[in-house]
Amino acid sequence: MKLKTNAELTNEELLKREKSVRIMVTFTLFAVIVMLLGGIFITYQKKSFNTFIVLPFCFLPIYINNFMTLKKIREEKTKRIL
Repeated sequence: MKLKTNAELTNEELLKREKSVRIMVTFTLFAVIVMLLGGIFITYQKKSFNTFIVLPFCFLPIYINNFMTLKKIREEKTKRIL
């Protein structure tokens, strides 16, 4: 099944997609921050480098991709004056 582009969506579908992507962006950012703080805390406690500090940087491209998708959806909304 091929996803429709933002221009092909109806107004209701566009608003629904924006809401779901906004939730994904918020959750991903929250998860990255929690993982980063957890990695820093564990590194501080053990006084040595561990792999948990690298984990947030692995999830950062997912956050950036979701954020760029949200930006494109908002641009489409402004074109449609929603």
